[in-house]
Amino acid sequence: MQRNRASGGSGVESNDYLERLGWPTQLLRKLMFVDLPIKRKFLLLGVGTLFWFCVLSFTVSRQ
Repeated sequence: MQRNRASGGSGVESNDYLERLGWPTQLLRKLMFVDLPIKRKFLLLGVGTLFWFCVLSFTVSRQ
């Protein structure tokens, strides 16, 4: 995988490399939240967990 060495080798992928990957890979990266900061990833994890617990509680309570 190519990395952008102009920024001191910080591991940030260059935009031209991402453009060459094509739309399927770009879509997959958006769906997998690859480019989100770590704080937002944990926020999404927390919100998704709470949502799942709510769905399960309503499902179990209706049986």
